Amino acid sequence: MKILIISDKVVEHIYSPTIEERFKDIDFIISCGDLPCYYLEFIVSMLTKPLFYVMGNHDCGKLYTEKG
Repeated sequence: MKILIISDKVVEHIYSPTIEERFKDIDFIISCGDLPCYYLEFIVSMLTKPLFYVMGNHDCGKLYTEKG
């Protein structure tokens, strides 16, 4: 099983058109908080893999469920 774990900063070789080739064999993605939504949406849409969140220190007081 291969997992892509991302955290805290936008990484150029992940946020690029080559993402599909570089990470084609991952099973799912874990976001360890504090990343912009556009970055997460890009990764999920390009890889079409499930994304799981670990709340970051800037997520205090916010909780998003399946219903928003």
